[in-house]
Amino acid sequence: MKVIKVWVLTMLAILNGCAFQQTSPHPDVGSLLNAPPPQNREEFAQQCARLRQEIGFQRTKESTAATTLPGTTILNIQDEASRNIAALTAKYNKLGCNTVFKAQRKPAVPLEYGNYIDMCMAKCKQYTNRTPEQCFDACK
Repeated sequence: MKVIKVWVLTMLAILNGCAFQQTSPHPDVGSLLNAPPPQNREEFAQQCARLRQEIGFQRTKESTAATTLPGTTILNIQDEASRNIAALTAKYNKLGCNTVFKAQRKPAVPLEYGNYIDMCMAKCKQYTNRTPEQCFDACK
């Protein structure tokens, strides 16, 4: 009778532990891949940021698996992470997320100079004795 009570209590403890699994702070890759298309610019930026963050997480997971896990588990995790990276990157590119992050960067060339070639040409003519053709070749 004591053995049965111990066994029942052990089983209840195991089932209780399984019922309260820890949740990962990272979203499920499937939920990101199956997310509906964004309806406005803010949702677009948020979805792109989540995709970008998860790609970074998967890359970290892929690279650190070899240093922290034993045997064939490494290969399984690296394979899963590689597939996730490929799928997430495809979704990222399909949405056109590169445009979001490129638009947020400050231009490398001050606006008063126009584009890079114009600025380079002006500096080349100002500080050298090159012909316009030589300056253009040096600036491209």
